[in-house]
This record gives sequence, C-alpha cells and structure tokens, in this order.
Amino acid sequence: MNYPLISEYVEAIKAAEENFEQLNHLRPVLDEDGEPIMSSGNFALVFKMKDEQTGKLHAVKCFLKEQEGRAEAYRMIAEELEYVNSTFLTPIKSQRA
Repeated sequence: MNYPLISEYVEAIKAAEENFEQLNHLRPVLDEDGEPIMSSGNFALVFKMKDEQTGKLHAVKCFLKEQEGRAEAYRMIAEELEYVNSTFLTPIKSQRA
C-alpha cells in the first residue's frame, strides 16, 4: 500500500472539515505560522486537533508506511486501555481512509 507524503497529510489536515467523513468537527490546532501542530516519528505523524463542538483536544495519528502486525497491536492496546481510568488518556477510535 502506498501512503501519502507528509506534505499531503498536512494539506488534508488543514482542510479537515472537507476530508474527514466522521470527524469533520475537528480542526487542526495551528502554530504561530498558521501550520498544524504535529509531531512525527518513523511510522507516523500525530496532529493536534480541537473539537469545534466541545473544545476538547484530540490527537489524529496518520501512518507513513506499512508495519506488520499494527492492527492487532493497536486492537490489543485499545482493549487494555478500556480498564484504565486516567485524565491523561483519550479514547481510541480507528479508521482506515
């Protein structure tokens, strides 16, 4: 599978209201230069997003390359986190584009 480039993800996130089918109430949090606040690593980018309806902050993770076993690993993590009660964690929702 070919994944988008970082620049393509940034442009898509900037127009989240048009590009997100289910999460179209999220907007990117922008830095002083008007660019989305994000961090990146080996396999993914994480964008800081704000819910326009509730004001809550969210993280949107976008993958850059294939990683064997990713879906199963995330499923297991989400399953375990259901039992953790912490203000530092947010619910996990997974979607494929």
